[in-house]
Amino acid sequence: MIAAAREQAREYLRAGTSFAWNATNLTASLRAQLLELFRSYRARTHLVYCEATAAQQHERNRARRDPVPAAVIRRMLERWTVPDPTEAHELTIHTAGAPVLPAWPPTHEIPM
Repeated sequence: MIAAAREQAREYLRAGTSFAWNATNLTASLRAQLLELFRSYRARTHLVYCEATAAQQHERNRARRDPVPAAVIRRMLERWTVPDPTEAHELTIHTAGAPVLPAWPPTHEIPM
């Protein structure tokens, strides 16, 4: 499945078509693999980081047809790193219960 998704992304990149890649990339190294592919086609990259509370995560997992075992979730949380602004051209952060933070870098100039 991942190989097919990467090939589809390459087709979009070759055609200059904008697209969204929706995935749980817990670490900078996992994100870097995809971002390098995108950058190799000179694409601009925009990471959108969405965070849920522990209660929201638990409720969503319980509602799944096949819930993820607690041990797997614990291992995922141990590896989890929040993206930083140097990983992409733009970074938007959304945390549960908080307003969406402005994208980084800012899209407008600040007068000096």
